[in-house]
Amino acid sequence: MGNIIAFPSAPTGERGVIHVWRCRSGGYEIGQESASGNSWGSFETFDTAQAAIEGAYRLNRDLYSGVCEVFISPDVLGDGGAAA
Repeated sequence: MGNIIAFPSAPTGERGVIHVWRCRSGGYEIGQESASGNSWGSFETFDTAQAAIEGAYRLNRDLYSGVCEVFISPDVLGDGGAAA
């Protein structure tokens, strides 16, 4: 049976959320959750916390016109990531 991962930030209104989290296998991943919460996309992996955070903000700017929220997992921040 798989594990359920609860994300603490839910999309609000017409905006989606770009999540940044640590992968169990190592590295970091970002993914965009739609405003409805019913779909996910734009997954990318990174070697460092800082690169993942930068990737999330770049994705928001370049693909989603800056309208998404960016949620950075506390684990990622604890690994040396600093919000851009």
